[in-house]
Amino acid sequence: MYKITLYIPFFLAVCLVLSIKGKAQDIEYLQFDKYTTEHFVQEKGLSQNSIFSIYQDEIGFMWFGTWDGLNRYDGYSFVSFSAFADEGKPSLGKNESINDMAEDKNNNLWIATNSGLIMFERKTQQYYLYANTPKRKFFSSNNLNCLVFDLEDNLWIGTDNGINRFNPYNYKNTIFKADFANPDAISSNIINDIKLDENGNLWIATNFGLNYYVQDENRFEKYFSSNGLSSDSVYCIDLFANNKIWLGTNKGLDYFDYAKKQLQPFSYQGQYSLQNIEITAIKQDRKANLWIGTAENGLYLYSSKEKSLVHYEHKRGNQRSISSNAVSEIFEDRTGDIWIGTNVGLNRVNYQRTKFRHYNTNFGLGNSFLSDNMVWAIQEVEEGKFWLGTNSGIDVVDLNAKEIYPMNTANSFLISNNIRHFYKDSKNNIWIGTYDKGIIKYNLDNKSLTFINTNTNPEISSNTVWGVLEDSKGMIWIATDDGLNLYDEEKNKMYFFFHDPMLPGSLPGNKIMSVYEDRQKVLWIATFSGMARYDRNNNVFVSYQHSPNNQNTISNDRVFSFYEDSRGDFWIATMGGGLNKFNRKLGKFTRYAENTGIANNVVYNIKEDSDGFLWLTTNFGLSKLNT
Repeated sequence: MYKITLYIPFFLAVCLVLSIKGKAQDIEYLQFDKYTTEHFVQEKGLSQNSIFSIYQDEIGFMWFGTWDGLNRYDGYSFVSFSAFADEGKPSLGKNESINDMAEDKNNNLWIATNSGLIMFERKTQQYYLYANTPKRKFFSSNNLNCLVFDLEDNLWIGTDNGINRFNPYNYKNTIFKADFANPDAISSNIINDIKLDENGNLWIATNFGLNYYVQDENRFEKYFSSNGLSSDSVYCIDLFANNKIWLGTNKGLDYFDYAKKQLQPFSYQGQYSLQNIEITAIKQDRKANLWIGTAENGLYLYSSKEKSLVHYEHKRGNQRSISSNAVSEIFEDRTGDIWIGTNVGLNRVNYQRTKFRHYNTNFGLGNSFLSDNMVWAIQEVEEGKFWLGTNSGIDVVDLNAKEIYPMNTANSFLISNNIRHFYKDSKNNIWIGTYDKGIIKYNLDNKSLTFINTNTNPEISSNTVWGVLEDSKGMIWIATDDGLNLYDEEKNKMYFFFHDPMLPGSLPGNKIMSVYEDRQKVLWIATFSGMARYDRNNNVFVSYQHSPNNQNTISNDRVFSFYEDSRGDFWIATMGGGLNKFNRKLGKFTRYAENTGIANNVVYNIKEDSDGFLWLTTNFGLSKLNT
């Protein structure tokens, strides 16, 4: 049985991820040594920068509500649903504040706005608006602040004029309003937050106290500053195990143990204090650490294990600091990453995945960063020192010296900055494949250089080089954009192989992506017209290509790479056809695609770890395959 684990990156600058061990540091401005932060603003696709609500649906999409529109994030890009306003559909937030979201049992998304309630029906992809009009009244107000589904599928909606219990199936609505003459009524009409606890009970934050809805008795139990609250203005609620509740007020953070009926302000004996600070967002994560957002004092992180409180603030010019000190929303997604909404953009903290450290043009070692986010190739040239091939040359990452420095056409031996491939042979040569200038062979011992391109002797068939392999006979195979090249270094002679439709046994295509030699010393060639096995004895290629009517053929003819695992299974990565396992004896392929659990059908490369798991690089992150 195969089990696939997805590692979907929401850190979407195309960056290199190296698995290293980092030491945690308490650094201000969210400059975590072992965490990564990323900012999202309008220039990256958001409809507006003020984030009011964050939600992750059942499928895994992230949804972000702003002052001007709703945004869906698929891990690559944002879709702003205000774009539908011109099609005669509900605008989903054009010029509207998206204040909260919830999903029903049919995976329909319900959206609270300042102009009514919008339902996105997943099955039909249609949008429906529920709002008060002169002809029909749905709610106590169209200005909806928050919502949550209860265990009976009723939608509770908090507004600026009371709370509503709305049945989304028959549209029946019950309105609850404050009534000082009625001791069982809700304490205020201004509803700031609603949460459902583990027992199905409703907790309601209002501008005048905390309310608990006693469903069996249809009454509201109320708590005020006279009961221990820091303030009667309660802004936000976060529930965790055993009826314990965190409450954010306009004068600090409170802790409520409902089972013990203990309500008290959060007290911390240390450098920072939360007293008299306006708390606008709170979230206790799966590690029992508490994230605390404020109206103008930035972000706090309380470690319940270490009993420590760390304060993070925005710092102008520091791209690793939180984007603003005005925090409106905090959300933990299913991967454990923390999303922080502010008034000037969205922040994501790669908080859980501490085994991965990111390097790009913003995050690096010390004050040194990558020169380009597009990383095509990685090569360890010595222990702790890596070459990264990019569109701007080679970046040298020296983990020992804790620095990154560039090599390019202006300051090194490089004749092209468009690096596509590295290969280290048995003679300690690094073969550098470029997109436009052929190959550079660099010897790590004596620093000698050899250039091979379409203008040298010997020449190669194309200056676009995708791969290099030294086979068991010491011959060098070169995968290019126009044919396969075989280089005999001793004779300094180049041999060429091309596709010829009139010649049986020729290559299936001329765009060669990689060459691989298995344990039986059989050579395999990946092309964009299928894959081929090289028959050395007869000097011919046996092609394997996709047939739409045969499920036993390869899933897609655009092949990137091969891998033979420790069990002897042979795997093929394709562009658009996912992953294939090839039975070399029977000539049959088994297909693995998105519908079987891999992250994406574009699979670039395959590697096996020490535990026997296969790791796949895809267009939508990493997949780990338990074979």
